Amino acid sequence: MTDQISLTKLITKSTNQKVSPRSFISLIDQFQSKQTNNKIDDQQYVSELLELNKINTTVKHQRFNEYKINLILELSLSSLLHCQQFWRCLGKLSDSMQIIYLSKVNKKLLHQYKKYDREIIRTLINQQFIQYCLDYLNKLHERTLIECQKLVVNQIIFFVGSIIDSFNKFLILKEDNPFQNFVIKLITILKNLKLGRLLSFLLLKTKSILTSGQIDHLIHSKIIKHEKDSFNFHHSFGEGTPTSPLKIEDGGEGEAELCTSSYLLSLSINNLAEEKQETYFITKRCFWFLKLMREFQFDRLDLLNSFIINLMPLSKQKNMYFVAYEFIKSLFIVWDLLQSQNESFVKFNLHNFIITRVPILLSNLKLNEEENVEKVVLDLFEAYPNANHDLKHQFVKSLIFHKCITTQSLPKFSDLNQQSIMHELQSHTQELNLRQKFNEKLLNINTEFTSLEESGLIQFINSLQISLEISYKRQQDLSTIILEIIDDLLIAKDHEKLNRLLLCLSNDVNILRIIVFNTKNTPFAILYKIIDFVDSEQFNIDDDDENFQDVYSYCGVAILSIILIVETFEIDLSKISIQNSFVIDYINNFYWRLCDNLTTQTPANNDEEGTIIAVNYNNLLTEWINALFDDNNEGLSDELIKSINIKQIYKLIPIVYQQAIIAANFNKIDFNILNNGLDYLSQVFLIPSTISLINWLLREIKLLTRLDVDNLQLKVLAEIIKSNTSGDSQDISTLIFKIVLNITGEKIITTLKKFKEWSINQTASEIIQIINNSLKKDNIIPTTSAFEKDMNVNETIKSQIISKQITDLDAQFVHNYITHQPDITINHLLQEIYAFQKSNNEEAKVFINLMISIMILYSIDSINDKEYWKSNLNTKIPPGIIVKPASEEVNQFQLSMDCHYSSIFSDTSDLPDNNNHNNNKNQSTENENDMNQFLKGDDEVDEDEDMMDDDDGLFSESKINKTISSTTTSEKLKQLTQAIHVNVNFLQEFRSIRDGINPIFHRSARILNDKLLDELNNLHI
Repeated sequence: MTDQISLTKLITKSTNQKVSPRSFISLIDQFQSKQTNNKIDDQQYVSELLELNKINTTVKHQRFNEYKINLILELSLSSLLHCQQFWRCLGKLSDSMQIIYLSKVNKKLLHQYKKYDREIIRTLINQQFIQYCLDYLNKLHERTLIECQKLVVNQIIFFVGSIIDSFNKFLILKEDNPFQNFVIKLITILKNLKLGRLLSFLLLKTKSILTSGQIDHLIHSKIIKHEKDSFNFHHSFGEGTPTSPLKIEDGGEGEAELCTSSYLLSLSINNLAEEKQETYFITKRCFWFLKLMREFQFDRLDLLNSFIINLMPLSKQKNMYFVAYEFIKSLFIVWDLLQSQNESFVKFNLHNFIITRVPILLSNLKLNEEENVEKVVLDLFEAYPNANHDLKHQFVKSLIFHKCITTQSLPKFSDLNQQSIMHELQSHTQELNLRQKFNEKLLNINTEFTSLEESGLIQFINSLQISLEISYKRQQDLSTIILEIIDDLLIAKDHEKLNRLLLCLSNDVNILRIIVFNTKNTPFAILYKIIDFVDSEQFNIDDDDENFQDVYSYCGVAILSIILIVETFEIDLSKISIQNSFVIDYINNFYWRLCDNLTTQTPANNDEEGTIIAVNYNNLLTEWINALFDDNNEGLSDELIKSINIKQIYKLIPIVYQQAIIAANFNKIDFNILNNGLDYLSQVFLIPSTISLINWLLREIKLLTRLDVDNLQLKVLAEIIKSNTSGDSQDISTLIFKIVLNITGEKIITTLKKFKEWSINQTASEIIQIINNSLKKDNIIPTTSAFEKDMNVNETIKSQIISKQITDLDAQFVHNYITHQPDITINHLLQEIYAFQKSNNEEAKVFINLMISIMILYSIDSINDKEYWKSNLNTKIPPGIIVKPASEEVNQFQLSMDCHYSSIFSDTSDLPDNNNHNNNKNQSTENENDMNQFLKGDDEVDEDEDMMDDDDGLFSESKINKTISSTTTSEKLKQLTQAIHVNVNFLQEFRSIRDGINPIFHRSARILNDKLLDELNNLHI
């Protein structure tokens, strides 16, 4: 039976099945035990184990070889015997295969050496590698040296450089050290082979480990020369300088890989000056914290560990005082960067994180008694005296509340109001029984006899923020209770109480932010519940129901609550299309697109059914227009309102009023008639429809060159706002419109203030004053153009990032410009890498490393993500431009009834947008099988198949229907949102650019690709 055992079969099957390295090593040991003398002879080891598949034309073959190499290297590092046999046999392979193995083992040791036995690493460096190198190099002669042999020597030298940079702790620096003696021999060999540039590179790397005696020996032998009593080494051939980037002319796959390796070494952040390294880490931390706050990832259990491993220099990772200091300092820096902005959820999250989470994180750090939290904070405040005073006040108060420092420490914070802090702390010692309060003010009342104002619910919710501001536990309790109440009310179908709760929460945005901040599934936890409620509920009423407008308003309040969450937390649903979801259709087509995808025109070849639908729609539209705007009619009757569903009313009203305003603009109707119709928008069930109309008015106003007092859109906007804010602040109608202003108020102010004449325009000034009073804000900052002068945006951003200063462009613009336009960012990065190959500029090195870290930061959220992209980036880069077959072009617009206004009454809410398909070619949808594999956590991907489908820009459940068997909108949204995360990110954009790269940037793309892989290997998730 022993004769039948095949080592070839064992390695082939292990590779195909992707067995773990540990299992493979066990299999090899079992196989070895059955061989003669209990070992695999060297000839068999080379021919059946080390030899690679030479047919390497497909991705499948490449993946096979990649995994096989990984298994062999893991085997070689598993024991001293395996290590010795690997290095003994490596020299028996062809030069091209030696190049591959040397490159791979170099990378593996650079990124994963900590997981291997130290004695094996020490033996490898000081014995096995040296013997292999000398055996190979001593066979070479300058006259007979061929190109492939030069490439092997290149790889050997890079490996030596890696050992010196990363493994010097395994070297004993004394005269008889084997590695130092090897370096002396290596220098002599390179001189004899006349490999001048490699000699320059080696001298640059080794000058830090050679002793003075060894240096004297090299000088005496005239191999190097001593220049001005400093260790500036120059080889005797004079071919360049040690600081010149290593240049290797393109000469095939192996040579290109070696060239890439040299640039990867020179791009290492460890080679930067200390000041540049500090810049790199500070900026990287800022983007990291911004992403944590934006994506609600601050409650990760390993957050501090991730900060230490990914964002701290290796030499400082065990210094807990330094970790705590840099952690807090980075947060205060980010806070300062955000001060030029209006209130945003990112700014709120950062503030809340600092005062509720950071004290708890600090208490978990193992700081000693001398370098404790108090010392860290005092040292930081002393080093940064201009840190935001209010934030310092809140932070110190929270540190005392969480027992990180004592009240006796307060006098040391001399610039803070100690009496105020102590007084505020007292309010947090009082009991706050949230569940009991909600029972009293909402759940246990009879809504028929107790109004919202009488219940005291809105006053209670408005008073909560002060009691919650620094207490992690209270905030957690509130979030849990609110989500439980919503679930209970939905199950009980108690729409009146649910409406009251949503009204109160949506009127206080900060309370909403606190709830979302402390919710496990971020804004989606509450958003999904309300979306499913609206989509599943018909809001039907009985014919004799006198309170039907209240029932209709429940739908409107829920829609406004959804839009408020979407806008407040900047949730992008524009890439998603879900059939039969009223909410997704309404937000995309009536709130964002403002009905621009609909028309009054019917197709020329319209069938009889389509004609009937169009006629019925026009008749209905005429009835509503007459009821709203014709004084001779009885007005908007209950019968007309009940003739269609409230969801259809919310789609119809924006169309009616847009057309009425356009008619008034062309003097078809006068303003008084229009104004009579506007009065109806104060009815409780129609107030929610003003959200779409206000957005449309703002867009029209933005198109103006001057803001005149008699501008029709401005007058309409003023009438809507004044008529809905004149009532009592506790009225239901006022509370509903307050939600509208919470959504649009800031946009209205910034739009009007963009016109220099706004302050002398009485109507505009009045609008701004009303909004400020309603929102209780007087400090909304109007957004100004980022480009007040001509500038190269890419270069300006680069300059600001590497100088740690915000000068011409504010932090939010820089962040959004980089993260929202991955194609521009990546193309700029490729240009920087291209230039770096010629200049080796340190500032460029900082910028390149930062951009690469940002690419990974915004693409990778999980281990699945990491492994998925490691697999995809390991695919072979095409050598030049790939011409993809042109897709079938649409050369004319095909009008259909789906584009007619009457489609708002169709059963399907998924309205096609023919124009939108052409405008979103940068958005993509993943192949169904690939998507299924990823969502199931399967990391095996068929690289020979195209992953992406660029037919349009919407992620529709019809395209991945095999993965979506659920019926609720929220479950479909979860799937589609995850699909977007996979498909719309930096790494996907880079892969798309890389696979069609211009030959000029092919090497730059390779360098970026390999650098991304290096960073992914080092990334702690």
